[in-house]
Amino acid sequence: MEGQACGSALPGTGLSSYRGTAAQFPLLDMLKANMEYKEEDYASFMQQYNLPEKFRSFVKKNIGEIMSSKVSNILNGHIDSTSFSEDMVCRAFISNYLGEKKLQKWEQLIIKMIILDGIAEEKKRTDFWYKLSKNFDASKALSEKLDKLFGLTPNFNTAIKMKNVAESLKYNSITQLLDAVPGDTYKQYKICNSVVLDQVNKIYELGTHKQKTYNDMSKLSKNAFAIMAMCENTKEPFGITVDPREGSYAFAWAFKIKKEQAKREGYDKTHVRGAVMFDENFNGCPYCGSKNFYICNRCGKVVCYHGQEVVSCPNCGSSSTLQAADSVDLSGGGF
Repeated sequence: MEGQACGSALPGTGLSSYRGTAAQFPLLDMLKANMEYKEEDYASFMQQYNLPEKFRSFVKKNIGEIMSSKVSNILNGHIDSTSFSEDMVCRAFISNYLGEKKLQKWEQLIIKMIILDGIAEEKKRTDFWYKLSKNFDASKALSEKLDKLFGLTPNFNTAIKMKNVAESLKYNSITQLLDAVPGDTYKQYKICNSVVLDQVNKIYELGTHKQKTYNDMSKLSKNAFAIMAMCENTKEPFGITVDPREGSYAFAWAFKIKKEQAKREGYDKTHVRGAVMFDENFNGCPYCGSKNFYICNRCGKVVCYHGQEVVSCPNCGSSSTLQAADSVDLSGGGF
């Protein structure tokens, strides 16, 4: 029927239902979580982890979100009677809003928020700040942290809410050894406390590295995939992002990752054959820094190479000499 409403009346309520998706409602997971947990659940949570009475009000107010699957996974292994803190839980909330699966430190969160403000994905940015604005405790924790470090808080009335924090980071990285001069329009950002300045410097260094990584990774094609490799020196596994380019496979970025996580991500299931090249910004092994590799002809593992005539695979133990190949099987071996 033309003009039919997409909602239907709920009997006896005078209200209408709406058939939408989670994507249309950014807070749907949070709302579901708070509906699923009854008021007495917070007491059970307090008892389970033997939490001090001082956390009762905070836990009661946030129990639904704390016990949601995503936040619960982030907090897994971090909660006990001695380590629990409102700060930690608020970092878990913000980590979740940013799409992270692990608990992030404040330094990491601040940088990720600055980078988020600088990208073109407006919906992602809007969803994050909307979710954060709906959690009073998380918003308060962020504001207090930024005020302690920079004497600033997010400007929630502007589109780029972390602009002042980003400007302060850059200003202090450039002028920290200089005195403020008359006419300096940014001198309100000047940080003089050496302890605080050291923390700010660490955030800035982390940020420059993160931004470079983001810029490099944003160039990848939609067909990029990851394989597993192993450091010859440390025998530690790591992942390599591989990007198909003009008939070859470019090693684009290497990163640390545990076997268990790699297996969950399915990095052991990729198998292609072709020539290998290296992206101009390829960072090399995250452990030893090598940008040369060989592929074990027995187990197929990609291994760091340091110029020796005879190699011994740290994965399967086989030894052999090397020979050049125009095309190789690229899978990174199994686990």
